[in-house]
Amino acid sequence: MTSRERLRRCYFNEELDRPGVYSRTGFPTSDPSYDRLKAYLQAHADLKRSWSGRAFETPYPVEHRTESYSEDFARRITTLRTPAGDLQSTALASLKGQPGLHETFLLKTREDVEKYLSLPPPELRGDTSTFLAADWEMGDRGIVEVGLGFNPAGFVAELCGSETFAVMSLTDRDALHALCHRQMTILMNTVNFLLSHGVGRLPGTAGPWWITVAATEDGVRLRAAPLDPREGAAFDL
Repeated sequence: MTSRERLRRCYFNEELDRPGVYSRTGFPTSDPSYDRLKAYLQAHADLKRSWSGRAFETPYPVEHRTESYSEDFARRITTLRTPAGDLQSTALASLKGQPGLHETFLLKTREDVEKYLSLPPPELRGDTSTFLAADWEMGDRGIVEVGLGFNPAGFVAELCGSETFAVMSLTDRDALHALCHRQMTILMNTVNFLLSHGVGRLPGTAGPWWITVAATEDGVRLRAAPLDPREGAAFDL
């Protein structure tokens, strides 16, 4: 069984000749101590390459500016223009090559959610031919996974920040559901666009794995699972 077929079967829960073996490849590019490991994985592991499926959404009008903050950091201010008013977030960017830090997030209140929901769905357009080239280049050594970014709940958590997301799951649950429903619709539109252009059927998403979005007849429902399944059943947010 080729690596390509083995990993495909993993996605569809089909019988395997052996477990698929894949390792993340985000190793430091300038550290030669990883070279032997990278060469071994390239020769013996099942390979997977990511191809961005989110590059076809037309971007919303966003403005960036930077102001002084301290001798170690600058404050980067992002403003998103919506039909119902502006939204703003801030982050601290290191001036000395250190990690940055989120300071404030786009969505802080229910009113901010209403502003964000006033945005029209993004249009989808662009050339998808690079997927076919990447898939051909990979051949039987593995698969090309179509990256779809964060899952709906993870995307919304990024808009709000974890603290606001947690509080609003108690005080403004319907607003979070509306945001998740909007993002799930965008993701489904993207998937349909990609499939119609011949892009493969192996998508991948990221985000908090313990939050899923369940479709219901009247919209969506957030569902949280315990970090350890032995702790009990999942519960609705």
